Amino acid sequence: MYTGSESPQAVYTCARCGAPLEVGPGTLITVCKYCGYPNILSSTIELSDVYIVPTQPRNYVIGAFQRLAAGDSDLSSLKLDILDVEGVYFPAWYSQIHVSGIASWYKRVYVKEGDSYRVETRYYKESIDREHIFYIPARHQVTGAGTYNAMAHFAAHMDGAVQLASEKLDWEKIKLDFLGVDLDKTRALESIKDDAVDALREEYRRRGDGIDFFEARVDAVRWVRLVYLPIWEVVYTYRDNTYLAVFTGWDLRCVYRTEPLTAAQRAERVGAASLISLVSGPLSGVLAGMQKNSSLALFVPFLLAGAAYSTARSAFKGARVEES
Repeated sequence: MYTGSESPQAVYTCARCGAPLEVGPGTLITVCKYCGYPNILSSTIELSDVYIVPTQPRNYVIGAFQRLAAGDSDLSSLKLDILDVEGVYFPAWYSQIHVSGIASWYKRVYVKEGDSYRVETRYYKESIDREHIFYIPARHQVTGAGTYNAMAHFAAHMDGAVQLASEKLDWEKIKLDFLGVDLDKTRALESIKDDAVDALREEYRRRGDGIDFFEARVDAVRWVRLVYLPIWEVVYTYRDNTYLAVFTGWDLRCVYRTEPLTAAQRAERVGAASLISLVSGPLSGVLAGMQKNSSLALFVPFLLAGAAYSTARSAFKGARVEES
């Protein structure tokens, strides 16, 4: 680092190759665009914490998109033109943690007694003993579509990550722009712990109609890593409209895409909406005749009307979204 006498602004250089570094306000890590070395500007992040998942080259990403389009019956017959292909390394914090505690929840079920029904509340209790990998973005702004899908996909396997400072990396083959990191290790771990407990609470809430007791805590942290994930966007056009496909750079999996809605698909959705509308009337009449479940006669028509509206509305959109 050098501070000139004529300017109070610091000039940072790479610790490995000496090249000038691009450092902005709040920057915690900056990766040298010349040699790929991670320069740590935060005392809460250690070099051993920083990993990268090397990307496949750009032409492999284009090939993956072409194979996707050729294997999709809805896209294979369309003339698609690739407009742009860009990749970045997106930073995310990953941690393996152990959570323990107790959860109690309940379900309300209908029990038949003769010709009538009564509502019965059943209670369940379970000890929590979980070890999971949790993750959060290492930056406050996440603007790219499919980013969370890519983070989840990597968490399911955790394969291929190597330390970014490793001398074994062929930087010229895996070079991409790096997005900035503005969440340090301490704050990331606090957020991961909170998210882990909240996720478990939501899981038990979905098991029934409510939770009557929940207590969980993170009692062990196995490891914490900052991982740069290669995420590629393929922008393509069809009939003057623009669409997007997002791929993971390490295994070329398409985790998000928008696709043209063909005439056949529009017709299918309009037909489905019409069928729902036709069925809703007779079904509501049947439910209205049920003695103990008369509330369903009011709820089901609204539910079916909403489904018919949503299906019909989607038929007139310019694109459909696929996520994985």
